[in-house]
Amino acid sequence: MGLLEAYFSEYLKEYLSLITNLDPAGIHPNIIEDLIVNTTELMNAEAFESNSNNIEQAIISLQDKYQKIVTKLDGEKTRTSIEEITFPILEKGNDGKTNFGFIERISISVKSKHGIEKDKFIIVPSFGKLESKLNRQIITSWEYAKQIILKSKKSKNVFYEVVIQFDKKYGVYEGDSLGIALTIGFIQVLVNYHNLRELVKIKGSIVSTGSVNEQGIVGNISREIINKKLEIVFFSEADIFIVSEKDKQFADEHLLTLKKDFPKRELTIVAVASIEDLINRRNLVEVKKQNVVKWAAKKTYNNKLAFAAVLLLIIISSYFFVKDIDNNPVDIEFKNSRAYAKNKYGKVLWDIFPAINNIEVKFNSKFHKKYFKMDAADNLNKSSIYICGINKSRDLFKLDYAGNEIWSYKFRSKIESDSEVFSNEHQFHTVVGIFEKTDYKEVVAITQHASYYPNAVIKLNAKTREITDSIFWHPGGIAGSRIEDIDNDGNLEFVGLAISNGYKCVAYFSIEYDKLIGTAPAPKGYRFKNQSIADFEWYILIPLSDYGKHHYPKYNHVIYPPSNLKKEKYISVSTVESGLLVDKRPQSIQYNFPLNLNGVEIVIDDSFAIDRDKLVDAGILEKPYSDTREYREILKRQLQKWNGKEFVQMFPDTIFTD
Repeated sequence: MGLLEAYFSEYLKEYLSLITNLDPAGIHPNIIEDLIVNTTELMNAEAFESNSNNIEQAIISLQDKYQKIVTKLDGEKTRTSIEEITFPILEKGNDGKTNFGFIERISISVKSKHGIEKDKFIIVPSFGKLESKLNRQIITSWEYAKQIILKSKKSKNVFYEVVIQFDKKYGVYEGDSLGIALTIGFIQVLVNYHNLRELVKIKGSIVSTGSVNEQGIVGNISREIINKKLEIVFFSEADIFIVSEKDKQFADEHLLTLKKDFPKRELTIVAVASIEDLINRRNLVEVKKQNVVKWAAKKTYNNKLAFAAVLLLIIISSYFFVKDIDNNPVDIEFKNSRAYAKNKYGKVLWDIFPAINNIEVKFNSKFHKKYFKMDAADNLNKSSIYICGINKSRDLFKLDYAGNEIWSYKFRSKIESDSEVFSNEHQFHTVVGIFEKTDYKEVVAITQHASYYPNAVIKLNAKTREITDSIFWHPGGIAGSRIEDIDNDGNLEFVGLAISNGYKCVAYFSIEYDKLIGTAPAPKGYRFKNQSIADFEWYILIPLSDYGKHHYPKYNHVIYPPSNLKKEKYISVSTVESGLLVDKRPQSIQYNFPLNLNGVEIVIDDSFAIDRDKLVDAGILEKPYSDTREYREILKRQLQKWNGKEFVQMFPDTIFTD
């Protein structure tokens, strides 16, 4: 291990950067799995113990991306937000041989440029003079795109500055097989730049290879190269691989060979003769007229008469068009095992498959609201969505308004009680809210240990994903929470409703937002080491009722967050006394606490009263009956409040009044 440390330590930072940023698309799974195994061995080596967290994050980053490829190879459908044609590239070694390949995409921008006598192309990254085939293909694709898009425009002497960016920046690019992707990209950008009525949109995850000539005809490549490029596409998330007509036979034959090892992989080979042939295939390329409201804005701003006419048309027809224009989500509805993002008119914009399926949602239709929060003011008035529960490991995701992933975050932190040591695996189950700080936005979310009771409330920088404050640990699941200034003192409070595993009952608590650190009181065996008890405004235990002890003796439960009933000036919490059963409505008790905690109103649920009173009549439970002053007095006297040192009876000598 001394040799490993001596010769590898100086390269560790660069190695981890490569592992973190590596895109496994196009690489055989055996190679990726070997990388993961080797990097895991580094993490477990004593020589690199001080770097184990950084190594683990690099492994997680690669595993997350690799899992998407594995999902595809297993024949499962994955949702894609890619709306451009990508293309495979081969890496050429010093010996001229091609051993590895990747999936590349290009971003194109264009603007008219005065003072130039021909179109100007800027390539990013730039490595000096362009290779001749690539240079010729750029010019050919551009001229063909201009020919079909600008043929009706009067001004023929306008020249453009065109920026072509290779997004992955792998190195020096050469060859003309990106012709299809380049030509379609030029067509799309010219349509948008000149605000033409038609929109050209790619449907699905499509990869292409093939040159394009002046007439838009797609050229073929050799059998050896098409086979290598097919392998790249096969080990990616692509659904469709577009090739020339002459190359399709080679691709079909090699696809059968690849599927011997991965028989569930679904990849369609599509042969096209020309760009026109491709555009005419509506399963690949969607061409539709742009909405009149959006299109007319640029077309008429210099013509008052035309603008007035279009404005009248917009007023008459806006009811029918506005729903289609608004692509900004304001809500997510969980229905039939899917999560649907909807705009303010209720139109579904996109959907995802959540990994969650809780019994609670059967009894609380808004239960899934805890899994996401919208930031409507983010990204130029387009919503950002913070959501958890959409993958098996239940990470926290930030999505843009179109459902594209901006980042994901795994919480890894070890916690230890006075009786056991817990692993560092945690899963997000609640996004509480997004809050403005001086220089950044802060996302507050709650995690639970993957197998046991520790819960953590963490605050993340919404841009960098960095933890911004100390962590609050709770010895039991925090089922519901809200953050607001409940007592109008100018300070935000975190109000939570949780299960105390140690005291085996529901806990209701409040703590100022800026004091959300430390832990909650707990009996021996459930106390977290090296954690001080937080400075609570209140921490109240709501023990099991006699019915709960008979029916589900482990502890009572919660499925609703605390409700701040401002008009009545109290906070309402409900406990479930019957456990959670799939086929039966929960039996519950509602506790209404005024903000000064000088009393409590207890409301007995009808179904709870009926079932409990049957047990009373049968002699199984003792009187009094449920919906009586006497029984509510018993429940009230059970309430325990933390005084900073110990729990004391909350209402020891008061007389209960209806």
